Amino acid sequence: MSRRWCDRPVLRVIAAPARHRAERTAQARVVDDVPLLLDLVAVAVGAGASPALALGRVLPWAPGSLCAPCERIVTAPARGQGFAEACAVVSVDVPALAPLLGALVTASRDGGALAPTLARLAAAARDDARRRAEVRARAVPVRLLFPLVLTVLPAFVLLTVVPVVLGVLAGR
Repeated sequence: MSRRWCDRPVLRVIAAPARHRAERTAQARVVDDVPLLLDLVAVAVGAGASPALALGRVLPWAPGSLCAPCERIVTAPARGQGFAEACAVVSVDVPALAPLLGALVTASRDGGALAPTLARLAAAARDDARRRAEVRARAVPVRLLFPLVLTVLPAFVLLTVVPVVLGVLAGR
């Protein structure tokens, strides 16, 4: 019986940081794609689609990271699940979609105007994405410090200090 690499505890511990980084990247991609999905749903609702139908209409153009959760909601009636129930399940699995799905369920249940709510949610999601991008941009100088010290500083010493020292030593 052969053991897979993930069955070995030491390798699981070694691979944990990479696995966590991949999960964080996937979650960040989902959060970054929410404003686009909000805009697509707003267009579909503005064109007269019901909240449940709007997700089905925008599914071909939905961002890749959000296709699977949206498809689970769209195909829920075929599995005997209601729209609100499917939205609740997906909201738990993908928390970034919770505001959108909550608005869709409320609008489908109460029949209220959905376009202003979607516009407000999209603006908030874009502001949040901008703030996250600014945080990532502020981290760039810190990340560049290590390569700078290891590459540029030695090159500076070799090109400026060493010739002066060699010239002084040769002039003796």
